[in-house]
Amino acid sequence: MHEEYKDFQKSAVEIAKHVGSWLREQFGEKIQTRLKADDSVVTELDLAAEKIILEQIKRRYPDHQVLGEELSPHQLMDHWTWVVDPIDGTRNFALGIPIWAVSVALMENGEPVAAAIHLPVTNETYHASKGNGAWLNNHRIDVGQKEHLKDAIASTDLLPIDYAQRIPPLVLQGIFMAVRRTRMLGSVCCGMCYVASGKLDLYYRPEVNVWDVAAGVLIVREAGGEVRAFDGKDWDSRTSSILVANSTLVQKFLDLKSDLNAKYGFEVD
Repeated sequence: MHEEYKDFQKSAVEIAKHVGSWLREQFGEKIQTRLKADDSVVTELDLAAEKIILEQIKRRYPDHQVLGEELSPHQLMDHWTWVVDPIDGTRNFALGIPIWAVSVALMENGEPVAAAIHLPVTNETYHASKGNGAWLNNHRIDVGQKEHLKDAIASTDLLPIDYAQRIPPLVLQGIFMAVRRTRMLGSVCCGMCYVASGKLDLYYRPEVNVWDVAAGVLIVREAGGEVRAFDGKDWDSRTSSILVANSTLVQKFLDLKSDLNAKYGFEVD
């Protein structure tokens, strides 16, 4: 079965790079955006790129289902379901900031088994398949081995609602002060890939969708990292938050949140 996953991995890479090449040609142009109900942005290029991905998948795998941010219904519908995000970091893309990615993952019964995340501007392709390791272009990658939060470079992407409803300022301050530095990249996929390759040590976000993280989950796992929900529970396709790092840092982050909860009387989940 692992060999079959390699074939799916190859397809994911080809599709992500194909769409990424097309998007790279549009990048830097003046782009019209509109706000969605959740305050995220969408462009006509998101819709066009997702259509290209859908056509590519259906041509190769006509019996597979496809789930994406701009597609519906938003559920994992079948044994084989491709989960795609044509532009992760749409706001960056629209502003001309070169931190964005194309994400393509295949789920088998709700678990990611093949994935590719392509960063067109830097021409980096992070990819993996279950049991076959994680790769950046043609090189194997592994998560970093930092053991202490005080030494860790962390990353997160927070929305205004996170400050108001999900993480009170004092708790967030405690998290920020516990690590060496915190970066906000504006792309969940990029943050997770950078953890998988050891460029960053930890990534967390209290609110995500499955298309934001499906590919990154597999890539981090295959790079030797640990994937949890923000509350410490095991990650699955219904999980609406993410925490990734090596196993030592994951546990120390969860212990920190528990201490902050006790100190400020608020459950961070």
